[in-house]
Amino acid sequence: MMGLNLAQRLSFAFAAISIAVFSLVAALSYQHMHHLLEQQLEQQLQARLHRISVFLQDQQRLELLVRYPQLYQNMVGEEGSILVLRQQQHDMIHINSKNYAIPQFPLAKHIQFADQIYADTSMKFAYQNFSVGQANYQLIAAKPRDDLQATLQQYGWQLFIYSTLGIVLAIVFGHWVGQRLLTGLTDLVKRLECINTQDLTQRLDVHTATPEIKTLIETINQLLDKIEANYHQLARFSSDIAHELRTPLNNLIAQTQYTLLHESELDVYATLLERHLDEYQSLSHMINNMLFLARSEQHDVRIHREWIPIQDHIAELIDYFEAFAEDQEMSVHADLTKAQQVYADVDLLKRALSNLISNSLKYGQPNTVIQIQCVSHDSTDELQVLTPNVCIEEQHLAHIFERFYRVDVSRQHTQESSGLGLAIVQSIMSLHQGQATVQNTSSGVVFSLHFPKRNHKS
Repeated sequence: MMGLNLAQRLSFAFAAISIAVFSLVAALSYQHMHHLLEQQLEQQLQARLHRISVFLQDQQRLELLVRYPQLYQNMVGEEGSILVLRQQQHDMIHINSKNYAIPQFPLAKHIQFADQIYADTSMKFAYQNFSVGQANYQLIAAKPRDDLQATLQQYGWQLFIYSTLGIVLAIVFGHWVGQRLLTGLTDLVKRLECINTQDLTQRLDVHTATPEIKTLIETINQLLDKIEANYHQLARFSSDIAHELRTPLNNLIAQTQYTLLHESELDVYATLLERHLDEYQSLSHMINNMLFLARSEQHDVRIHREWIPIQDHIAELIDYFEAFAEDQEMSVHADLTKAQQVYADVDLLKRALSNLISNSLKYGQPNTVIQIQCVSHDSTDELQVLTPNVCIEEQHLAHIFERFYRVDVSRQHTQESSGLGLAIVQSIMSLHQGQATVQNTSSGVVFSLHFPKRNHKS
């Protein structure tokens, strides 16, 4: 079955169901017919006993029947049938053309039935005891089952023929219906085969699809949208990383080649090594950031979340950036209380905030104060970092958290910015099942970290 296609498996399944249904119906029909014929045979024997018992209520008729039993042979009719009238173990009437052995039956006020099997046939017996005057009689009647068996056999063959024909027709019809139903799926497979990485803009037409696969096509189109977006993002990432690596490597090569072509003093070589060290540190920092992003995208990454009193941790970050802020003629202020807490991994929280503060100090305006505050919502806690008097153009907002994306083109080749800081922030928030957002306000640009509370999922 594993090597068969869907249409063939559907055909086999439909065939199995058809065989089971027709066989069950045929078996039930056969049993019902057998019951009806047995019931009819019992009714015939019961009617025969009743007619004779009524007839024997007349004493004169009884004497006439005893004297001339052959005159009432027509009351039995079929060859092989039995009619016996007994009085105290004496057979007053004994019609038994084939001399079958008649069993002894117990007393019965009401008509009773019994089965008896013989070498050439089986018989259905009916017997009853009754009284006429002071005399007690037992009346026995029997009929062979030959006609019943013949009728059942003929009916069984008819059921077999009709059921077989029905099964064949059902299989053929089921195969045809399966092929018709899977036509749309077959066309879908052919259209999917035409989609490749050379042109990811192609989409499947929903309007011409059959209802049963319309939802499937819509899901596939959504998947293609994601694949296209991820493919373009991967292409940009490959281009960006090649560009990012090319610049420091070209610097290293050019400086080394120049030094090898010219004899220089020892201090020149020392200066060259210092420059090389800066480039190596920049490359190492970028590689470490890329490794962090790669690890954070693994589905089995686990983080240790707990309720963190954020005032003390953010105060440590402010002290860390104090010297850098003074160099930029800026300052950082946090409007927080000791009671405010966030459910997060403390190390990752500090890294995300550190990247946002560093980003604000790099791109902020002199003589401004970076504002940090925490806002509690029903399902999330939001940490906000405001950079005053700075506005990001709208076309950049949708891409601001992408890898190697920079708003300030003039800093694209500087060592102080790798273009991965905000991407790391977004990855950290994804690990927390939260989100990082950015928006322009009248006061400046605000970066927000939305941490889900312990009993909520974003």
